[in-house]
Amino acid sequence: MTTAEQKNYARRLECEEDGLYYARYFFKQRTGGKMIVAPHHKVIQQTLDRVISGEVTLLIINVPLGYAKTELAIINMMGRGLTLNSRARVMYMSYSHNLAPLNSSTARGIIKSKAYQSMWPMELRDHADSKAM
Repeated sequence: MTTAEQKNYARRLECEEDGLYYARYFFKQRTGGKMIVAPHHKVIQQTLDRVISGEVTLLIINVPLGYAKTELAIINMMGRGLTLNSRARVMYMSYSHNLAPLNSSTARGIIKSKAYQSMWPMELRDHADSKAM
């Protein structure tokens, strides 16, 4: 195994184990900038990990706009959910006609990215490109 393959494997394991690492890594891949982690990000991610484990079955995240709840709970949960279970099916709905397609498209862009595909190769079906019902 080459050094690049070893680094990619280590990154893959870290992304699977640590949701905040996954969020930070793909935020940088997507935007080119670093995600600055605040204490509330850690609390949100720890709670989302409890959702993934099945310990929490209902969750409302009630924080003001701009506190990264969409980034962590929507955009990253879609992509990371598929890393943990490639047979998972995701349905995301929003009160806003424009918000659901935007966030779904962002998550889909992450999944289709070279960085994601190098760690978890998968093919998305064409009908999954649908943005509205």
